[in-house]
Amino acid sequence: MLSPCPDISGDPQGNFVIVELCDEISIDTIVLANYEFFSRMFKRFRVSASQTLKSGSSSDSENWYQLGIFRARNLRGVQVFNTSLPQTFAAPSRFFRYLRIDFLEYYGNEHYCPLSLLRVYGLTQMDDYRREEEEERR
Repeated sequence: MLSPCPDISGDPQGNFVIVELCDEISIDTIVLANYEFFSRMFKRFRVSASQTLKSGSSSDSENWYQLGIFRARNLRGVQVFNTSLPQTFAAPSRFFRYLRIDFLEYYGNEHYCPLSLLRVYGLTQMDDYRREEEEERR
């Protein structure tokens, strides 16, 4: 994803991406990378997840559950962020289909703010069920 950076006086909340995952998963790890030279690096970002995506819901906060606010290092390459959910998580389910990343701050002052790589890891509902069954058998 290659997009122009927000102006210093502009609204940084406007720089976000929404991704539909191929299955509903319980997200435990997010991997981001920027390999582009002469571009800004993401510094702070917020990760939210949702089970559904309604039209106009990109700014509707009641459908999105915050998984965390993270701080990246100023380096080109892969960076790993763990998003372990607390037991008292307020969502009706811990399995999500949509992921939203809001980029809040950047390193540098270049024109473009790319995201070269996004990986999302976790368990599907079936994997989670099988794991629970294995634990009960022990």
